[in-house]
Amino acid sequence: MLSQPVDPTSIATHTKSSSTSLHPETNESPVSGTFGNLPSILPKKPNKKRRRGKPKTNKWADRCMYAELLEMVTDPSDAWSSSGADGLPADLENGWVALAPVPQVLPPHTILDCVLDNNWKDNGVLHVLDVIKWKGQDVSECESAFRFWWRDTRLGELPPTALPQSHCPKSNDITTYTFPCPTTFLPVPYHIDTTLPSLLTHIVPSVRLPRSVSIVAPSVPSQDMDVDFYCSGQPAQTKEAIIQSDGLLLYVRAASYESGTSPLSSWVPIVSYDGPQRESPLDLLLRRRMAHTSAEGRVGEVQEVDVEMEL
Repeated sequence: MLSQPVDPTSIATHTKSSSTSLHPETNESPVSGTFGNLPSILPKKPNKKRRRGKPKTNKWADRCMYAELLEMVTDPSDAWSSSGADGLPADLENGWVALAPVPQVLPPHTILDCVLDNNWKDNGVLHVLDVIKWKGQDVSECESAFRFWWRDTRLGELPPTALPQSHCPKSNDITTYTFPCPTTFLPVPYHIDTTLPSLLTHIVPSVRLPRSVSIVAPSVPSQDMDVDFYCSGQPAQTKEAIIQSDGLLLYVRAASYESGTSPLSSWVPIVSYDGPQRESPLDLLLRRRMAHTSAEGRVGEVQEVDVEMEL
């Protein structure tokens, strides 16, 4: 409805001359004052600012599993009880697995759980704990014992690693080769039998004693060898590297791989974090296991147990 009578001829003329202009303050067409609240006939300017979407989350990011510290009772007067007051898992005898102690030679789409050796610059060793994915095949849902077998089998099939050249010395005073990156993917030894006899005779002694592994490294030039000749091609040689273990990993045998800190894996260090004067967690583990076995009258009995790793 019109607000006031107007001449149709003036309407046509007014609309044609002023409908394309906008009021600088009200952003309305001048015809709106004549015809009432008519909507603007000009389209709104598009917003040129584009909102950035959230980055796509990688399903394989932050997938490592971290072992919880195995908490055990340290009071020697505290006897074993069926309630599990000693801190040991109730199914330790039959439900766990033990584990003990980069040039790109791995196939694509492979994810490994690894620990870098403390002396990797001298030996080039990268300790492989677990395998999550191999050549696109997801094995994280498989049992731990199978994953460790798969890990050892697939790593054994890898071709020899090409040795990277170390930084060339400025003089002939070089004495040792420095690895610029890890070159040896070393699987951590694991044990299926974790009964008390196996712990006493095999697992714990292997954890406490250092082990020797063979590695390949470029030979160190002699005093009379020219530096330029050494840098042009470094002949390889096999030498022994000493690996020192610092604890024991316990894995639930039937468990799949779980990201983050998980009760499916427990860490037993050789030296207590509270100080060297405290009882070794490894010694405490043996003492509690012997008390546990003795209380049930099963000393010396061999059963299927967890998986243990020397690390």
